[in-house]
Amino acid sequence: MAATHKKSVLEMDCKEAKQFFMKQESYCSLKLPEYFSFKHALEDADELLNKSEINSIQKADVKEQSVPNINCDIVINKDGKYDWRPMKIVHPIAYVDLVNTITSENNWKSINDRFATFREDKSIKCISMPLNAENIGDSDTKEIILNWWEEFEQYSISAALEYTYCVQTDITNCYGSIYTHSISWAIDGKTNAKKSRGKEKTLGEKIDQKIRNMQFGQTNGIPQGGALFDFIAEIVLGYADYQLGQKIIEEKIGEYQIIRYRDDYRIFSNSKEELDLIVKQLSDTLSELNMHFNIKKTHYTTDLITSAIKPDKLYWNSHSVSIFSNNKDADGKKICGDKTVYHMSLQKHLLEIYILSKKFPNSGSIKKALSQYIGRLDQLKELPEDYRQLISITTNIIILNPNAIMQGVAVISRIFELMEDNDSKKISDNDISEFATKILNRLYSIPNTEYLQIWLQRICVATKKDSNKYSSSLCKKVSGIINQDEKKNVQIWDSTWIGGKFEEKSVVNEEILDSVELKIPRELVDAFDQEYY
Repeated sequence: MAATHKKSVLEMDCKEAKQFFMKQESYCSLKLPEYFSFKHALEDADELLNKSEINSIQKADVKEQSVPNINCDIVINKDGKYDWRPMKIVHPIAYVDLVNTITSENNWKSINDRFATFREDKSIKCISMPLNAENIGDSDTKEIILNWWEEFEQYSISAALEYTYCVQTDITNCYGSIYTHSISWAIDGKTNAKKSRGKEKTLGEKIDQKIRNMQFGQTNGIPQGGALFDFIAEIVLGYADYQLGQKIIEEKIGEYQIIRYRDDYRIFSNSKEELDLIVKQLSDTLSELNMHFNIKKTHYTTDLITSAIKPDKLYWNSHSVSIFSNNKDADGKKICGDKTVYHMSLQKHLLEIYILSKKFPNSGSIKKALSQYIGRLDQLKELPEDYRQLISITTNIIILNPNAIMQGVAVISRIFELMEDNDSKKISDNDISEFATKILNRLYSIPNTEYLQIWLQRICVATKKDSNKYSSSLCKKVSGIINQDEKKNVQIWDSTWIGGKFEEKSVVNEEILDSVELKIPRELVDAFDQEYY
């Protein structure tokens, strides 16, 4: 694998940090079709705030905090049933205002100084700080995945040389549980924060208030869906690390190691009694911050090697050998030939992915397996006879695993592309649109399918047969542009609190929208190219 270059946000100066947070990939971590762009909206907001403070551009009778929801909310279904996660595309003006506050020279120094305090205890290590990819062509998402592999998984394997016991746990609904006032506790110190509240605006209180303002005054939870809010979560979680370290010192606990990736903890020790005590102290620390363990995901083990690797990855790595061989040696170099050799038919291969999705719902291995399958479809010259069955199986994989929506829709788009090119079967764009409609109808019984609608709409756009059955505001915005209907061209952000209309037209790039092809580019749905696998 080629060497990569990444830079932690804490290694940046204030100007670099602002540039990083203003990147579209940092602003919205949710992958969207290529015709969506927030670059100009962020630039417009930045220009406006360079001329005026946010308070001076608000209406006298309508303030930001008095509007129930100024953001664009996309609810992601997590299990195909009734478990979901709200993702926010925060109003650009509220977002840029928060970025400006955090990355001003003095404030950025204060935050970095605070993180230096959080990181004094080398026995508690955080490896989830937002990263900027510095190789041309690499994405931040790719660097985050590699960082997980290098620092979390690989460290856990090597820890078996030093430790006998391990506990794995994570926080239930971490972002939704963060108490906004705890941001001030983390930055200013809890005692100072409580003393100054209502008297003077400390840095922590300013950040707290700006987040509450964009959430209708709500103090429970912070937005999820971008690097800025990942960073704010790290402020609170870093404070928790520090508080935990102080408790462990008081208990005079011996040798141990804790590694944390956002809300995911692995705790290593050679004493089961001391390990139990650390877990109790962590539980108490999190409880003081209104956060709690996910009991279902808390596991104690002495098998540090196996537990270091996610079960779905172990399963698929061993099972995929019976499906295909890629003619590569241990270093990823070709042994012979250029093509992957498949030992199963297309349908049997896809059924194996379906079985994987039943065993390990919403796991990362499903996305990897579907990306591999996309690579196989790319080699086809003719439409398979069983294309209807392939579409049906893929649709049901998506239903069970909303985490793999992009990859699943990309598989369907490849099959649709082969249908479009297949003259002998005389399949028309209408046939493709009917399939897309059937898929939409199949999925309407599932709650919170906005994200799926956004990706299915891309197929409809490519076939020039857009549907009207969308509840997503982003989909309605695209439909309004396609149909040139201003009434249907909805506003995705509520800007009624701003003195003067905030322009949203640039959110959809009409030139790209007009030229979008049926085939979804692989790089859009996969952080790595096929060679990585």
